[in-house]
Parts: sequence; structure tokens; C-alpha cells
Amino acid sequence: MIPVRSGIAGSRLHHFSAEAKLLLLSVFGTGLFFVDDWRYMAGALAAVLSLYVVSRISSWRILAQVKPLVWVLVPLFLFQGISESWSLAALVVLRNIALVLLASLVTMTTRSEALIEVLERAFRPLSHLGVDPSKIGLALSLALPLHLRLRPPRFGDP
Repeated sequence: MIPVRSGIAGSRLHHFSAEAKLLLLSVFGTGLFFVDDWRYMAGALAAVLSLYVVSRISSWRILAQVKPLVWVLVPLFLFQGISESWSLAALVVLRNIALVLLASLVTMTTRSEALIEVLERAFRPLSHLGVDPSKIGLALSLALPLHLRLRPPRFGDP
């Protein structure tokens, strides 16, 4: 179960299956690459933010997800703006923020065991190529807690 300290356990989004959330993430994430206007991308970001509202996740947690990206997104925005156009720069930055926030929302509202189980099932068709889905699941289950312990504290963490 999601730790109670996260402050989000029991939201509406928690009732959806891990499969549905990962499918939504895949479809929405792929769809974002077909958007070529920064204004529509801002609308997509607004849709992602509305999911945070439905999930009762505080704005501090949203900031905590975006704050580490600033070091990458600001230079990316400046480079794209100077070399191509400012509208393309806005499009690229908004797309990255939307993708990261949606992926973070999925991981915040889904048990890690459920996500790993879904990914193991997704890799099963590759077993005839020599890919062992259980080893991938084991690697993910070992890497996830390590990542959570080694990451620096984020703004707004309890």
C-alpha cells in the first residue's frame, strides 16, 4: 500500500489498476509528441495538473517533482529559443514537464509491487528472445528502494 505519510492514499486515482495507469501514461506520453503548438501543450499540462487535483496531491508535491528539472529545462529553453524559436522552446519544456508530472503521478498513486508485476507481464513476450521477465522485475524491485534512499531530499518532503 502507498505509505500514509504521502498524504494521498485513498484518492480516486488509487482505485484504477496499474495496467490502466501505465496504458494511460503510454498513450498520453506518445500523444504529446504529436502536438506541435505550445498552446495545446499547455492545455495538456493543465489536464495533467487537474489529475493532481483529483488525486488531492498538494502543490508542494508538484513543485517537488518539477524543481529538479529546472537545471535542465532552463538551458534547454534558452538553447531552443535562440537556435530555433521561442514557441518551439516553450513546446519542448511544457512537454517535458507534462511527461514528468504524469509519470510521477502514476508512481505516487500506484504500489511499486503492482507496477513491477505489470512490467514483468509486459516483458513476457520477449522471453522467447532470451529476456527473463522475472530478472527484470527483480532488478526493478531492487533498484527502486535504492533510488528512494539515495535521492537527495526534495522540496516539500516530510
